Amino acid sequence: MKYIRKGASPRQITEWFNAQPVENGKRINCRYEQLDPDVKRIVEQQLLEEQGWLCCYTGMSINGNNYHIEHLIPQSVSKRQGTHEDVDYQNMLAAYPKEKCPFGAKFREDNPVPITPLQPICEYKFRFDLEGRITGVDEDANSTVKCLNLDHEMLDEMRKAAIDEALFPNHHRLSPTQINVIVRDYCSRNGSRRFPKFCFVVAQAAQQLLEKIDREKRRQQAIQRQAQR
Repeated sequence: MKYIRKGASPRQITEWFNAQPVENGKRINCRYEQLDPDVKRIVEQQLLEEQGWLCCYTGMSINGNNYHIEHLIPQSVSKRQGTHEDVDYQNMLAAYPKEKCPFGAKFREDNPVPITPLQPICEYKFRFDLEGRITGVDEDANSTVKCLNLDHEMLDEMRKAAIDEALFPNHHRLSPTQINVIVRDYCSRNGSRRFPKFCFVVAQAAQQLLEKIDREKRRQQAIQRQAQR
């Protein structure tokens, strides 16, 4: 996951909420499905820009056609408890996909996510190898992987493809200097303020590749020294 620093709620959603009628001391007619379409579009656009057009859980690239609004506290819980987290911007994220999916937000259903992208620690809780496979560093991380099915083979394949595209263009490995640039800069936004797909995965894989190259170099040096004796 990539940490998402939430911005202030759009003025339009606050104004819409405050304009809804009050009955017996509670706002009514202000559930997420009742949100004004124009306000919803403003909210969605801000979420996409905030996240750099990455799915909040998987790191896949998202666009106007392949995501939905995810609620960390599920809408069903908000309704059952009579609260309004379902229209609280701080509870909303943009997540792949729109329809059913064997991983990510749709797989989660209403189960709680132990580690969320709103926690800065999320960037240090998951490890990715050069094959795109994921492991958690502790029990909460592993529970999150299970909750979102982040080790699904389709995600492994997509992460591996992103790694190969960045580190092995045209099936040729980048130089250590070039790989260092990937480690340092790959999680930066581009001119359109978007992050590269799976940027945090590729950056981790690049660091592992550097360490692998260094081990190979030291091994060869040891062999050469031994041969010179």
